[in-house]
Amino acid sequence: MLTFELSQLISRYLWRWIFGIGVLCLDLLFYLNSQTSAPNSIWEFTFSFLTSPSQSMLILPVLFLMITIDVIRLDISSNFIQFLMVRATARTNWFIAKLTSLFAMSVLYTILVVNIPLVIGMLGGLDTSYVIGEYSVFFQTTPLTSLISTTLPTFIITFTTLGTMFSILSLYTHHHSVSLVVGTLICLLSYFTYVRYHDIGIAFKWMLTTHMFLLPKIPTKLFSSNNFSAPSFAWSYGYLLCLYITSVILGYMRVRKMNL
Repeated sequence: MLTFELSQLISRYLWRWIFGIGVLCLDLLFYLNSQTSAPNSIWEFTFSFLTSPSQSMLILPVLFLMITIDVIRLDISSNFIQFLMVRATARTNWFIAKLTSLFAMSVLYTILVVNIPLVIGMLGGLDTSYVIGEYSVFFQTTPLTSLISTTLPTFIITFTTLGTMFSILSLYTHHHSVSLVVGTLICLLSYFTYVRYHDIGIAFKWMLTTHMFLLPKIPTKLFSSNNFSAPSFAWSYGYLLCLYITSVILGYMRVRKMNL
């Protein structure tokens, strides 16, 4: 069952992945043109893009929801669940396979949002070596390994939690469009919390996609000299894990009671 589900990640959602990659490329081009100073390398361009407030808290999460929102609900609404139940032999196996698919899609999406900016930067003629410019928000001494080791796990964990929460919500709303609207509003709330109350760190702790905003958590020029109190990585990971576990429990309870 799990192997079958994973094999569907690309074939079943191919057009959504193509759509997502296209939107991401356009987003990157707009972002590059909006910069007042040209980035010095593909790495500076990529991590400046990924740590931008609007990208990390709003655009990238909403785009991920658009790709994955009906991963669980689609089998039920299309009656494909009747065929799958023969393979799964139990609702639990089917549900676990869906959760695994969402995690795999989170990993794949994170790989794409990191590598596509690198490719566009190379096509744009940017330096491929690790160079941080004088006017970058990052310190020139910031190691590349620090940026990678914080960005990848944070994005994967947040995307996994986000996708799981709102895919399971669709089981309760009976339509994935409602879950997509709610998820988009949550992302908007997270972003505007930063825009309106960026000096109140406690508000960040209870939002969802604010945990993807990495600039206050790593050494940067932007937040090094103020009193911004961002949640630590430990808090973010713990909070997201609690949301994920709660979502899984609620989803399992719903799946057990549904008439499949």
